[in-house]
Amino acid sequence: MSKIDEFYKNNFDKNFDNVILNYDLDKYPFQKWILKQLQNFGIKINSINEFTNLHNIIEPTILPKLSKYLIKATDQIEFKRMINKFLDEYIRINYPTGTEFMVQRYVNIRMVFPNQDKFGQVLIWHQGIWVGNGTGLRTIWLPMTEAYEGNTMQMIKAKKSKEITEMTCQSEWSHTKISKECEKHCFPVTLKPGQGHLFTQLYVHGNVPNRTEITRMSMDFRILFKDGQYYRKLPGGYFRLFEDLKSGTDKINPDKYYLSYAENNTQFTKNIPIHLQRLQIKEYCIKYNISFKYEQVELNGLYHSPVLQGMITNDKPDALLMFSIYSLPDNKEKRNKLLQLFIDNNIEVHFVNENLILKDINDLEKIKKVRKFTENNTSPIEQISEILNLI
Repeated sequence: MSKIDEFYKNNFDKNFDNVILNYDLDKYPFQKWILKQLQNFGIKINSINEFTNLHNIIEPTILPKLSKYLIKATDQIEFKRMINKFLDEYIRINYPTGTEFMVQRYVNIRMVFPNQDKFGQVLIWHQGIWVGNGTGLRTIWLPMTEAYEGNTMQMIKAKKSKEITEMTCQSEWSHTKISKECEKHCFPVTLKPGQGHLFTQLYVHGNVPNRTEITRMSMDFRILFKDGQYYRKLPGGYFRLFEDLKSGTDKINPDKYYLSYAENNTQFTKNIPIHLQRLQIKEYCIKYNISFKYEQVELNGLYHSPVLQGMITNDKPDALLMFSIYSLPDNKEKRNKLLQLFIDNNIEVHFVNENLILKDINDLEKIKKVRKFTENNTSPIEQISEILNLI
């Protein structure tokens, strides 16, 4: 067996091999939940049967704002509970007892209007490994309307996806060439509400212009298996722990004595400029009406975080703003020492990238669990390129 065949064999999952899932719509009323959110947004729509006519109810210019609103709404506790129960009943049951996975924090809600190519962009041909997904992820795609012909997702089977991936890397295909090849070999994922499509990150897929005269609405999300390769989709940020239903940011006191901290000493942050970290912290502060007294930047190359230790023991803020839980040292012993130091000094820490707050020992254990859930952030596309002797 060749190395490339071995790579694909090792990452094959029969439960997500372009598998069609049937589920109980009455038990998992995703359509009704979306209808409620559309109404809350202010759209005059009375029935899920009107989803297919959405293009005649709202203007295409509203779609970006509406999509953002719907995706944000998926952070609601009731919705997360429904997703968890769905996963327990239809996904976890297919794996050995004790199998753990994290869940995408914000579920994507997508609306594809007829002739979407005339006023916007058609979803380009891609596969998960080309957009930052590791092979430890699995994708669950659920249409909320009938999905067929040009309104639905177009999928490439496993063998042809592998061939297209190899040729793209070896022959340096342009995306125009990729599109032409995909259009020759794709098939429409033909489903109805109450069904879903399951696939891994090694299946090429995309959209074509919707000429069906109806709006297609769907939702999709990913799970990450324990010790799986996550690549760029961070545990704790992009993914939440299965049992973690709350963001923790619903009770923030903006009147505390806040300080801000940034650094470039971890594998995650070493290539994220300080000014970009500041921007995300600034956005968080605006959102929650927080003002901090000043910022400290860690000394480069000193992995025991001496500046941070000094802030904890000498500056003694009520609360500290940090870019990410991955701004803490990569070394587990050093990281846990700092976490305990926060607790011992009664300092509340806001990790803005993960929307997570460290207040007590329960939060500390959550952070520890996230950090040890998987450490495999290697790149699957670089692995393929190395196998093909391209890098």
